Amino acid sequence: PSQLAKAAQSEGWTRLARGPRLRHIFGAYGIQDVWAVQRRFRQIDDGNGYVSFDELQKIVQTEEHDLLFLWDLISHQNELIRIDELLTLLCLFCTAHLPEKGRFLLALYDNARCNVCTGQEVAVLSQS
Repeated sequence: PSQLAKAAQSEGWTRLARGPRLRHIFGAYGIQDVWAVQRRFRQIDDGNGYVSFDELQKIVQTEEHDLLFLWDLISHQNELIRIDELLTLLCLFCTAHLPEKGRFLLALYDNARCNVCTGQEVAVLSQS
């Protein structure tokens, strides 16, 4: 499972109020802000699909202590964050309406770019 899935399943998710904290961090983000993060990532993408902490600081506009919280939550062995997990998290906790979130997630996980997701793409989405 993804780091996001592991974090969401842990007891600490509720006890440490991770959901409300993420909503506080990204509550000012609208769907256009989430798309903007994706565009900024594409400008610095080296093709591996992961973000370092330095790259995270460049693409996500928030306070450093919030970035450290995010980093601790979903980084892989404190080294990298999968960009699809980061964008999924941003999308889920932003203030966009559900249809906008659905369109963004479809675009994010629709690797074939045909406006429908295959079973495999849905499986990847459900594991994030």
